[in-house]
Amino acid sequence: MSGHFQSGERIGPEGVRAELGGQIQLRGSTANLAPAGQISLIRGTFDILGRRLALDEGRITLQGDLRPYLLLRSSAATSEGTATLELSGLIDSPSIKVTADPERPSEEALALLLFGDNIQDLSPLALARLAGARVLAHRILGAVGGSSRSR
Repeated sequence: MSGHFQSGERIGPEGVRAELGGQIQLRGSTANLAPAGQISLIRGTFDILGRRLALDEGRITLQGDLRPYLLLRSSAATSEGTATLELSGLIDSPSIKVTADPERPSEEALALLLFGDNIQDLSPLALARLAGARVLAHRILGAVGGSSRSR
C-alpha cells in the first residue's frame, strides 16, 4: 500500500506551522507493519518568545517501524553571524542543538537566533526571555514524547 501526503494544516508541536508533502508506503502484514517513506517540509514557521523563525529544512522519515525520525532546522543571519536551531532524532527522543557561525557557546547562539544580538548586549528582560526559551525547548521536547536533551 502506498499513499501521498500533502498538508496545508498546522502540523507539529506548539508554535510550529508547517506545510508538508511526501510519500509513505506500508509494507508487511497487519501483525508486522513496516512503513517506509519521507514527508518533507514545503514551507513553515516556528514561533518562540514572540519571534517567528522560518523553517529552512524539515523531514519526517519512516524506516521500517512506527517511530519516525524527525529533523527541523531554522537559521537566522545577523550582522553578528548566523545561528541555527536543529531539532532532530527519533520522535520519542529528539535532541535540540543550537550552533552559530562564527562558533560560540550554545547560549550565545540562542541569543543571536532569538534576539539578533550578542548575549552580553541583551537587556535584563531579554535575558529572562532567553532563560524562558530553554525551558520552552524542554517543554516542546516533552510534547513530542522526547527527553529533555539539548546541546
